[in-house]
Amino acid sequence: MPSLPSSSEISRQLSKVDAQMESTFFPCYMRSPRHITNPARWTAYVCRVSFTTQKPNTKVRVKGGCIVLQNPPIRQTSELYIADLDETAVTYDSTTGNVTFGSGTDVARGSVISKEFTAVTAGNHHVDFMFLDADQNIPNGQPATQVWGAIEYVGTEYGSEFTFDYSHGADTSGNDSTASWDIFKLSEVTFSNGTDVKQDNGGGSYPTPHWKRDMAGSPLQPCPYLYGTDSTKKKLRATVKWSYESGQVLSGLQIKGIGTDGINIPATSATVDTTAKTISLPTTGVDATTNFGDETKFFNPFSMDWQMSFDGGTTWESAGTSNNPIYVSLGVDTTVLPLTGLYRTVVHLACSTDGATSGNQAADNAWNTFKGRTIKGWKESDKEFTRNLYYYKPGTTFIANASGETSDLLQSTTDSGQCDTWAELLIDVFAVNGIQCQRCTVKAKETLQLLGMLIKEWDGGTKPEPAILHADFVVNNYVGEMVPSLTPGSNVYGQLISLPAIPGQSSGSNSPSEKVFAVHYIVKYVSDSSTKYLDPSYGVEYTGEQNFQDNAVDFVVISTLVDTTKIIAYVRRPLTGSLDISFSVTFMS
Repeated sequence: MPSLPSSSEISRQLSKVDAQMESTFFPCYMRSPRHITNPARWTAYVCRVSFTTQKPNTKVRVKGGCIVLQNPPIRQTSELYIADLDETAVTYDSTTGNVTFGSGTDVARGSVISKEFTAVTAGNHHVDFMFLDADQNIPNGQPATQVWGAIEYVGTEYGSEFTFDYSHGADTSGNDSTASWDIFKLSEVTFSNGTDVKQDNGGGSYPTPHWKRDMAGSPLQPCPYLYGTDSTKKKLRATVKWSYESGQVLSGLQIKGIGTDGINIPATSATVDTTAKTISLPTTGVDATTNFGDETKFFNPFSMDWQMSFDGGTTWESAGTSNNPIYVSLGVDTTVLPLTGLYRTVVHLACSTDGATSGNQAADNAWNTFKGRTIKGWKESDKEFTRNLYYYKPGTTFIANASGETSDLLQSTTDSGQCDTWAELLIDVFAVNGIQCQRCTVKAKETLQLLGMLIKEWDGGTKPEPAILHADFVVNNYVGEMVPSLTPGSNVYGQLISLPAIPGQSSGSNSPSEKVFAVHYIVKYVSDSSTKYLDPSYGVEYTGEQNFQDNAVDFVVISTLVDTTKIIAYVRRPLTGSLDISFSVTFMS
């Protein structure tokens, strides 16, 4: 620190000036103190940024700069001092006249810093920014130095991690220096030139702005957005707004953004509304200088470091960071999936694996996720993809599992769906990248008067082919309702015993709760090299009817008998050399 003419000339007198704000990524900006016409001594200005963390080990990044605007004869010097986390920048003892500085970092004129801290404990914390000022004026009365500081949350979780408030110091004469700081707050960012993403819960598209910190104190709102690789939707376009507190006339202000992967917003003249105290880029948006690449991409998050210039672009100050999940697809097939049907989980499954440059690659990437049998949907309360989606969740009946469209599965109260919803989900996922496929109906052959099929695994004993056995199920409109069983908790169904075999989505090592079907739905996909039959319910791939029968079917139903308490399904195993299963294909869905 520089030597001070007199310790009694520095004091710190904190006072609250702002209501509490909530945000995950929150910038506080300070420019030069009010003009000092002829100071005879040092003046110290302190701005304390206090924040409360909701979780331990929260990381924050502190930035600051002391910018030389001009080079006049400087009688002394000036600098920015940023105290370490939870340190007091300067303490004045009025009894002894002693001044004590806490540990921190000097930012000399012409320098900047970026430093990361970890708030180990949850609770209240603070960072002090202190500007030490001497005579920084030139003969025309304009300041020769300006300082800025910023603090932001470091991480990728979406949701409020901490809350902020401000305190300001006093000058050495004890005068309130609140008006000495200009505070600029990044308020909102809105994307365009792409496609809105819908909320899984049926609430419609995520609202704009896509990044938001409500001035009334609402949490950060980072919403997903989709761009394509086609010529009309491969360039990011953004509209941005700040609020400010300043007594200055802000003229000639310019804004630019430094984005992930070199996708930047060029320097653009800002609009200043002195009545509303806002600074904004044009409502029509500003296009990035660089397109997204010609491949699938998931930016988690896409960060844009915003900067302001108050001198026509000569020097730039940090103006906050927005962070959003942004997806890039190969182009949506709107004949299958209207742009109004792009649910968040669908887009994520289609684009979250980077690097696909063709439909076949994108299809393989998505299908590999389904093969893992651990499909997860977005959970708004967690702000993460933590919601397990099931194919016949263990313990659920037919009626408890959603049937119909992708939306029925995503909005299911049991997080579980039947095979038709899973087929529709995979079709929609493929369509996000322009991939067409067909829904395929799997049935026991009606020409053989077969009524249904039992998916593996079942123990029917050692009776020789073509022995007819009976399986007993609870009365229902279906061929057989396995849940609840006739004997609760039992895996015995008449002469058959149900055994674990092919697990369904999110079932772990268990079989789905139901595996007796009159009909099953899968997806036919024709790639450049082959025809594939994909079963998203089980994450299994088949080459055709015989392959499905050999690997998935244990018994076929030849007749049923209904009495007052149960359905009796008479079944036999598929005959050797006989094809008891048929596929029929419907183009799209």
